Amino acid sequence: MHGRWLPTAAVAVVTCVVCVLCAPAWMSFHEQYQLFLSTGTFFYQYMSLPGGLAAYVAQWLVQFFLLPAAGALVMAMLMALLHAALLKLCSPQEGWLPVALLAVLLVAFAARVLADVNMLPALLVAIDMALWGAVFCFLPRAEWGRVVVTVVCMPVLYWLCGPVVWMAIACVALLAVIRHRWLMLGACMLAAVAVLALVYVTSPVQYPVERIVNGLFYRRLPVYDATWQWVLLAVLALAPTLLSFLGRKRWRAMMLGVAAAGVAGLSWVMVSTGIDPVQREVVGYDYLVRNARWDDVVTRAAHVPPTRPLSTACVNLALAQRGQLSDSLFHYFQNGPQGLIPPFTRDYIESVTIGEIYYRLGMVNDAQRMAMEAQACVPDGRLSARCMQMLVRTSLLNGNERQARRYQQWLDHTLFYKGTLNDAIKSRQKTQEPLLKPDGDLFYDGNNTEQVLARIVEQNPTHRMAYEYLMAYCLLSRNLDGFMHYFPQGESMGFDHMPLSYQEALVYVWSQQSNDFSAMPWPIASSVVQGVMNFARLYVTDRSNAALQEPPLSQTFWSYLLLGSALAAQPSTSSTIY
Repeated sequence: MHGRWLPTAAVAVVTCVVCVLCAPAWMSFHEQYQLFLSTGTFFYQYMSLPGGLAAYVAQWLVQFFLLPAAGALVMAMLMALLHAALLKLCSPQEGWLPVALLAVLLVAFAARVLADVNMLPALLVAIDMALWGAVFCFLPRAEWGRVVVTVVCMPVLYWLCGPVVWMAIACVALLAVIRHRWLMLGACMLAAVAVLALVYVTSPVQYPVERIVNGLFYRRLPVYDATWQWVLLAVLALAPTLLSFLGRKRWRAMMLGVAAAGVAGLSWVMVSTGIDPVQREVVGYDYLVRNARWDDVVTRAAHVPPTRPLSTACVNLALAQRGQLSDSLFHYFQNGPQGLIPPFTRDYIESVTIGEIYYRLGMVNDAQRMAMEAQACVPDGRLSARCMQMLVRTSLLNGNERQARRYQQWLDHTLFYKGTLNDAIKSRQKTQEPLLKPDGDLFYDGNNTEQVLARIVEQNPTHRMAYEYLMAYCLLSRNLDGFMHYFPQGESMGFDHMPLSYQEALVYVWSQQSNDFSAMPWPIASSVVQGVMNFARLYVTDRSNAALQEPPLSQTFWSYLLLGSALAAQPSTSSTIY
């Protein structure tokens, strides 16, 4: 008897391992765009809306996603509860093993729908609550007891978990039909009428009807295509009935083989089809930047080159933090100066990453502005833990400790961010983070990047990261005059050698006025001179030569300058996160 729970335990173990190895970025993304507060007001805010308890519980659980291992355990628990509820509803007797294996496919399908980062974990919590509510309806031994529980339980479930309750009603009704329990079927119809009446009476007027029908807390975006959500709910509603049929003796041998093959061959394929490549790229890079895993960012870029300005900006920031931006700038895909600091758009994802770049450049006011913009742009209107942390740090750096403490008052009601302000104070005292202190008002609108970076370098002559960004901006903009103008300031930046991209640019500049490379006034490596000569020979004689598009010639400033438009990767046509 106890062995029947082994498949459920296996689901939990596999979910935990997959989340730890493959989904830490997915978990971090959900955690950073919410802020669970342990206050009565926060609780009442959710309980006053249909589906509020499921959303509240989900947010409490999602705060543990900050720690990948803890988040993996949470997801393992939720997926195991889903699997166990399906088995409990279909009540397999003799054919429990194939039924248990087929139920794994349903769990995989749920994971496939949740793989979209805009689908909130509240949907999974609501599904678990609804299915176990359906189990509760069958617990009384007397038929009239089941009827009473069903009629009372379903309206309550609607208020606790939202429109997912229709899945529970359909599930109970179908099971009542195959078990010839007609009073239960009548109870389901009466419960459906009660739920409709409750929806009509309590519908919040501030929300469109479409959102009330699809659920207020299942999706991050207020307007979305709910097709996959309802397909999942329909499948789960039918699943216990189908599994009950398939568990019968005459189907047992055949279904055992089909179930084993299906679980082995379809589960991972099913889950992977729900992962959008654009989401995976952007969320993956953002996660590594948030945790300052610069080596992992660079390693990822070497294996999976970025295709979007935001991802490229993450790679360039990692190179700068490792002190390799000027040497390795053109070793990775570059799509122009927007790959250093992407242009501002009213989007919560890009604003957060742009704010990280500003913060590390010492542009504290702009970093604070990006945190505010991101906070205001979160589609579901929730507070963001990551944005709130940035607001605390930037307020403190600006000398406004009173404002920082106001933001910290929100974080004091969280589980993991209570020490943000104290940590920021200690960090500032220990490291003396670079701070831009302009001698007048400075407005940055994205069209004067070069001037802003030049001013930072002027006011902080040893700010190496700002200088490297300035020089990289000139090179990526193909502004060789600006590059030559700022080049002499590099003497005060502490370089132990002349960076490779600077050498390549200087050789190109010299080649426009002389063929005698031995007369160059800069210490250029002979390999760089030989490389430009090889590139020039192939470029003049045969521009279609494959060698121009392969390392080492393709990883040079010359290739970017002369062939950049031809080699630029085409932007992905996949749907975006926002």
